[in-house]
Amino acid sequence: MDRRRGNDLRGFTLVELLVVIAIIGILVALLLPAVQSAREAARRIQCSNQVKQLALGCLLHMDTHGALPSGGWDYDWTGDPDRGYGESQPGGWPYSILAYIEQQSLRDLGKGLTGNSGQWQPMSIQLHQTPVGTFNCPSRRTPRLYTSLWLSVRQQNWLASISQTQGVAKSDYAANAGTSRYTDGQTYTSYTSSGGEPTIRPTTRCTPPTSPRDGNASDYLNCQRGVIHIASEIKPAQITDGTSNTYLIGEKFLDLNAYEGSGTDTAQLDFGDNQSLYVGFDWDTIRVAYRENVSAAAAANYQPTQDAAIGRHSPQYRFGSAHPGGFNVSMCDGSVQTIAYDVEPVIHANLAERFDGNPVEMP
Repeated sequence: MDRRRGNDLRGFTLVELLVVIAIIGILVALLLPAVQSAREAARRIQCSNQVKQLALGCLLHMDTHGALPSGGWDYDWTGDPDRGYGESQPGGWPYSILAYIEQQSLRDLGKGLTGNSGQWQPMSIQLHQTPVGTFNCPSRRTPRLYTSLWLSVRQQNWLASISQTQGVAKSDYAANAGTSRYTDGQTYTSYTSSGGEPTIRPTTRCTPPTSPRDGNASDYLNCQRGVIHIASEIKPAQITDGTSNTYLIGEKFLDLNAYEGSGTDTAQLDFGDNQSLYVGFDWDTIRVAYRENVSAAAAANYQPTQDAAIGRHSPQYRFGSAHPGGFNVSMCDGSVQTIAYDVEPVIHANLAERFDGNPVEMP
């Protein structure tokens, strides 16, 4: 046997090991963006599917009740299982479609107990602290509780401290209220009382104008011209631009600083994400695409955009998403489209209005 053979065997030198490690590092650096891109593509598809599910829930609601779900009263009010559907329901569209996305038991929490706040209160808290995964885009955040500076003080004021300390369920999706001169429920509603029970009605009924977008048509200025807005009951026949040409449910813009909630930190407060998803009309679950009689700079705030860290006074009333390039939106026929952030403002507005006479044909 040749004993010298073993002397020819040797390991890697330090230089060789460092070269191999460097090569592996370069390969990982090259592959990582591709892996991240694939993951985001998968998340985006899931998000699109969730928009589809929510749209189908709205359409099932319309099949059952003859109209799309109402936008609810305003942020001072919460979903109420004893008030039915339509304009008499204080809760917004997410609450109204729970029964149509396999969440009937959640909608029924507190049923028959509204008149007894002592018994209804814990049921309402349970509602607001029950996330539903369909309402959260995986590109942005998971379905869990998020703290917030809850501003409501009327019907569910006991939730203020709960939302700041324990958190509430939130939504990454918003219904299309269209375009409007008024951008908040309180300026558009009035409260009355009948038999001790509060009711709500729009201050100005929405009457279609006789001419296209006209800054002098007061009814048109006062009208939320989308398909889901405050105390709304929009029927298919009222979507004269066509169900395939009108926004229904889309992703909402959110300040990056507000992803994890705001708690008691006003610096992180985004007024488009400071409530539970089960309240009435508010920017948390409602967005618009245009507003009359504003400056060019202000009009730009209604354009959809990707999430960005731009501060607590960010344009909380516009659509957008965590995705690059565009946001997912369903049309009133249930189809889902991706709308680019650089969409022409007039096209974006026309897609949001249900009866402006300028339908935009989608591909």
